Amino acid sequence: MTERKNHPGPGRSTADAVVGELKKKIAERNEAAHKAERKKREPRERARVERQRRDALR
Repeated sequence: MTERKNHPGPGRSTADAVVGELKKKIAERNEAAHKAERKKREPRERARVERQRRDALR
């Protein structure tokens, strides 16, 4: 029976590092997009809450 190694082959660790780097970049890009949308959404949400408060007082 052949002996199995518990560590990746020569190209595997490099590929894992590249995938990890890509995932990190994607996560950073997603975070930036969420932050930008949140910034755009804040004024609308504030206006909606103010409208609801005004309507509740009537």
